[in-house]
Amino acid sequence: FCPFLAAEARAAEVAVMPVQGVNLSEGDCEAFGVLFANAFARDARVAVASPLETKALRGEGKTPTAIAVHLGAARYVELNALRLGQRVNIGGAVHAQDGAMLFRADTSAASLDAMDFAISTLAHALASRQPIPRGPSMDGYPASQESAYEVPVVPEAPPDPAVSRGAYGAKAGVAMPMSSGKTFSPGV
Repeated sequence: FCPFLAAEARAAEVAVMPVQGVNLSEGDCEAFGVLFANAFARDARVAVASPLETKALRGEGKTPTAIAVHLGAARYVELNALRLGQRVNIGGAVHAQDGAMLFRADTSAASLDAMDFAISTLAHALASRQPIPRGPSMDGYPASQESAYEVPVVPEAPPDPAVSRGAYGAKAGVAMPMSSGKTFSPGV
C-alpha cells in the first residue's frame, strides 16, 4: 500500500495556473506565478502545484478545471497581470474544482521592483479569503483597487478556563534495564 499512500500524500490541494500577462515578458509572468505559489502555500499551509507544473498541462489544451482534476486539487487559482507604463496590476481568483469562483482580489504595484510585496499581499488575501484593505503603498499609490470598505477586526477570543494548561498530576513509568551477562530487577 505504500506507493498508493505516498501518491495521495503528495497530491496538491491547490493548483496555481500560469499567469496570463499583458505587456509583460514570459519570464516575468513565470516569476510572478512561482512567487505567488510559494506565498500562497506559506499563508494557506497547503500543498500547492506551481505554475511550472500546470504550464505543461495548460499547453496540452486542458482547461483549468481539467488540470485541477488531473492533479487531484480541490481548488485552483487563476492569475492575471497587466503592465501600464511602470505600474503593474495583478489579480487572482480562487475557484472550486468544478469551476465555481470562491473569492477574487486584485492589487497593484508602482513598478516591477515592488511586485514581490504586491504578490505576497494578494496571496495572503486569497488564502484567507479577505479583501485587501485600502491604504498607501510604497510609492503613495493605493495598494488595492477594491471598493472602499474596511476589513473588520476580529477580537481575540478570551482564554477558556476549562482548558488545562499543564500536565499536572501523578505520572507512572516502567524501567526495564537489559544487559548481556548481568541481571537487573525491573523498577516501577
